[in-house]
Amino acid sequence: MLKTISRLALSELILIIEACLLIMAAAFAVRFFKFQTLRKIASLPLRPKPETKAATDTLLPKVRSAVAIAARRSPFRSLCFEQGLTAQLMLRRRGINSKLFYGLNSGDEKTLGAHVWVMADDFPICGERVAGNFAVMITMPADG
Repeated sequence: MLKTISRLALSELILIIEACLLIMAAAFAVRFFKFQTLRKIASLPLRPKPETKAATDTLLPKVRSAVAIAARRSPFRSLCFEQGLTAQLMLRRRGINSKLFYGLNSGDEKTLGAHVWVMADDFPICGERVAGNFAVMITMPADG
């Protein structure tokens, strides 16, 4: 693991540390906050946008990777909702427009009852692999 860490750029290491801290905070929030409060957190306003589209395009896969690494290594609950909140906060604080989707099972009893995934425009950040099995109930921030 130390060899892997030594190969990372400092900016990528900082993203992973941020994701680890946010996964921990998200685990606490999902457990103890009301859903309405979680909606407000996931809908925080955007910070100033990145300078270029190229900067955004470079950052999206790095955030995706950082959240995945943090979720795998976390001693805390880090399921789809925690990962989604983490990704959403990381993107929105960098001025990248993203949407957190909360969906319910669309009828298949073999899958989970609810699921969360995050998209930044057409780029999937987390949870998208099984999103097709769920009907979107809420988006954060809300459309319109």
